[in-house]
Amino acid sequence: MAAEKQESGNRSLSSEARGSEGFGQAGEALEGLRSVIDQASRAVHDLTQASQQWAKIAQERGRDMGEELRNQGQRALSSVSQQAQGLREQGEWALGGVSEQVERNPLTSLTIAFALGYLAATLMRR
Repeated sequence: MAAEKQESGNRSLSSEARGSEGFGQAGEALEGLRSVIDQASRAVHDLTQASQQWAKIAQERGRDMGEELRNQGQRALSSVSQQAQGLREQGEWALGGVSEQVERNPLTSLTIAFALGYLAATLMRR
């Protein structure tokens, strides 16, 4: 019976040792998990900062491109406006010249207008 008690005592000591060893392994696993979570947290933080910087850069580039497009549009509008003004002035000058010719030579102008009308009508019939 004493041998049985000693054997059961050894078993309980052995299971206690295994139990504390199991807690030690669980603690190590928990520390490893905490370490992985910390690394993941730092990685997420770094990615968040990088994405904020990229967003800021993209916003600045978009703003710069918008300003450049607006400037180009204003230059194009100014150029077209100047060309339109030049064409208007040329048209007014040509109309003034034709009006002056008609006033000086009304019969010749009428004959030329009739001939051009006849020629246009002939070409349209074909």
